[in-house]
Amino acid sequence: MIKTTSETTFLGPAQVLDTDGARVLVAMPDQKAWATPAMPYSYAAQPGDTLLVIGQDELFYVIGVIAGAGRTTLHAPRDLEIAAPHGRIAMHAKDGVEVRTSTVRFIADKWDAVLGTVRQRCKELWTNVTGVARFRSKRRESRVEDTDRVRAGRIVSKAERDVQIDGEKIHLG
Repeated sequence: MIKTTSETTFLGPAQVLDTDGARVLVAMPDQKAWATPAMPYSYAAQPGDTLLVIGQDELFYVIGVIAGAGRTTLHAPRDLEIAAPHGRIAMHAKDGVEVRTSTVRFIADKWDAVLGTVRQRCKELWTNVTGVARFRSKRRESRVEDTDRVRAGRIVSKAERDVQIDGEKIHLG
């Protein structure tokens, strides 16, 4: 057990007992003390968390999270860039990823999405494909409340079974 006296510095795990604004009350092997977070990110400590604490006398600082249930927040006063110039960036989350902003822009040579279900809600949706647009499914349904327009140089429709057209009037030609 490490004793913290004015001559020794404590460095080790400490359990969170309570929080008070920016300070955290921690239990170290020989004492309880208020510690000030000194990490490059914001962490909302919770009672029962285990933090890495350093200090002596009455000056203790939290320099890491060993095991915790609180929220970690990365704040940037202006632009924030995450870069891996010679590698990749991976994000993993059990309960989802949420992005809230006015504009999202992706620039990539390839977009490969593997998804279970996709739901989109848009005021307008514009798609511009300079090559071929392919769509394959077991079944397709489309519901349009007003007018459905298709404009093409040529339309080819082929069915292996029946073709059904139902309308008040059908204009050909």
